[in-house]
Amino acid sequence: METKKIKVSGEHFIEVLDRVVNKFNGSMDLQLKALGGQRPKMTPALKMFRENRIKRDLILVEMKKLQNKESLLPAGERQVYSALISEAIKQTAAEQAAKEAEEANKEKKV
Repeated sequence: METKKIKVSGEHFIEVLDRVVNKFNGSMDLQLKALGGQRPKMTPALKMFRENRIKRDLILVEMKKLQNKESLLPAGERQVYSALISEAIKQTAAEQAAKEAEEANKEKKV
């Protein structure tokens, strides 16, 4: 099986990260609305959501610190950001691979 490296542009990653963040925030909002007036158990993700800290710019700033193990955030909050970054990376790579496969198929047909 041939291994091929996928080249991903930073702009594309940021677009995907925006989608991941928007989906996460939308999901959290729906979950809180579904609970009505009940108080949910506080988790790092919920705390960050309520403090409006699930934003692309904050994640990008923290991303470099996470890579270098220099982040001063609590472990639970680091995990939330890491999960969002990982999801964005997976989706970006999958989209780029699909695009490259489509282009390769077009070339074969010509």
